[in-house]
Amino acid sequence: MTIDIGLILSHEDEAHFAAQTEAVTAALQQVRKLHPAYSWMGTDEIRCRGCNAGLDIPSLASTNANADKAFRAHQTDQVDATLAADAHHAIRNHSASHDPIPGLNRAG
Repeated sequence: MTIDIGLILSHEDEAHFAAQTEAVTAALQQVRKLHPAYSWMGTDEIRCRGCNAGLDIPSLASTNANADKAFRAHQTDQVDATLAADAHHAIRNHSASHDPIPGLNRAG
């Protein structure tokens, strides 16, 4: 059985989905630009080259794979923070007349 998503979503839903996808993509690009890589600081710490945050690596598990995993988690946290800040800004500046799903998103 095949479901055509285009038939299920209304035009407002499609616009909302497209806006969410665009926001996530923009946040990912911004984070990758601002937090591009890390450097080893010792056997148990890496440091983000973008924000200089120190990220601990278990000393008995100081491998590139674990460092990559810790850095990806750092980048994910930054994406979440960016999206949360954007959502807070959007809710504060929300206009009910442009609400694609009336009654769902209400500020304050």
